[in-house]
Amino acid sequence: MQKAYGAYICALLLLGSNGCVASLISLNSYEIVFLRCLLGALTMLVMLAVMGRALAAGQHRRELGFLLLSGAALAGNWLCMYEGYVRIGVGVTTLLTYVGPVLVMALSPVLFKERLRPACVVGFGVVFAGVLLVSGCSAEGALDLGGLALGAGAAVFYLIMVTFSKQVTHITGVENSFLQILSTLAVVGLFLLFKQGPELALGQGDLLPVLWLGVINTGVGVCLYFIGVNRLPAQSVAVCGYLEALSAVVFSAIFLGEAMSGLQVMGAAMILGGAVFCEVVRARSA
Repeated sequence: MQKAYGAYICALLLLGSNGCVASLISLNSYEIVFLRCLLGALTMLVMLAVMGRALAAGQHRRELGFLLLSGAALAGNWLCMYEGYVRIGVGVTTLLTYVGPVLVMALSPVLFKERLRPACVVGFGVVFAGVLLVSGCSAEGALDLGGLALGAGAAVFYLIMVTFSKQVTHITGVENSFLQILSTLAVVGLFLLFKQGPELALGQGDLLPVLWLGVINTGVGVCLYFIGVNRLPAQSVAVCGYLEALSAVVFSAIFLGEAMSGLQVMGAAMILGGAVFCEVVRARSA
């Protein structure tokens, strides 16, 4: 269990740096998502070839279907999230997107047969209040119904992704992540083809950040992410998932010079405190 937590937290920190890395790329959001999926899939394919392990997907076709659906939901999550950044700004989009973990926790007794502890609900409320403070409630762009729908859609896709991923028990490790990201790549590729055609024009300084985003943050980060999602309780996945939002704010302050206000610092403390409290309660009740 400790290894699963370590993998999940490392993944969240890598994913939290996506905004900083993407800011160095001149492509639009759809192109960035497509390239990170493509390079991530190729990285995982190399991992599978090096390990030389027999693939389990052919023996568990029902779980393979869940994996592919989970990957498709991840594509929806990413596409909605990145377009939401453009339409209504990062703050409001992040707030709406991270309603997803709330939905996971609220529905975990029905979807995953996990007991919902009252103390954990309190802790999660502290975490969510912290996200309100960290993200802020002011949009960087003009608010519109389409943008709000994109943020809400990202939250729903998050719930769908975790729900399908938790149904998979026999297809594990890099194979699990590879099949999911392959499905994500297919959906994003079709979307990009429909949206603007097959043209991609990398700028002069795009190559290094694109490689970093695709190979490290996606190839390695997504593998670690799904190792954690598949092995940890759904409520733990939901609570710890807020560390991605927290790390994104911290990394932006450090590397992009985006200062944190006093309320954001307070929110960061609430996120960490609420997450730790929930995990302590869960561990004592186990």
